[in-house]
Amino acid sequence: VAADCVPFACANFHANLLKDHALAIACPKLDDPRGYVEKLAEMIRTNDFQEISVARMEVPCCLGILHAVLEARRQAEVDVPVTEVVVGIRGEVLASRELPPEAAPAQCRQTG
Repeated sequence: VAADCVPFACANFHANLLKDHALAIACPKLDDPRGYVEKLAEMIRTNDFQEISVARMEVPCCLGILHAVLEARRQAEVDVPVTEVVVGIRGEVLASRELPPEAAPAQCRQTG
């Protein structure tokens, strides 16, 4: 799952983050994230995902996409690992961390 500005900022997005993966893309600032949660929860419930990576920008509004994925995982009641990848405004990967199954959206804080 990627914030829609990540591929534009990160020149190596396709090679480093997308290769051999499916992509769902959204903007947590400009779109209504409630629909995302429902759709993502259904995708998580009905597929055997080995991992979900969330690529987001370092800006505060982008944290919403991570919250949507964590809430969808909670609603789907599936313990698939979620990895957060934070991309800087100059396109560099600033941080990457795995969030345990018990991580809830309220427990996530802005990094980067």
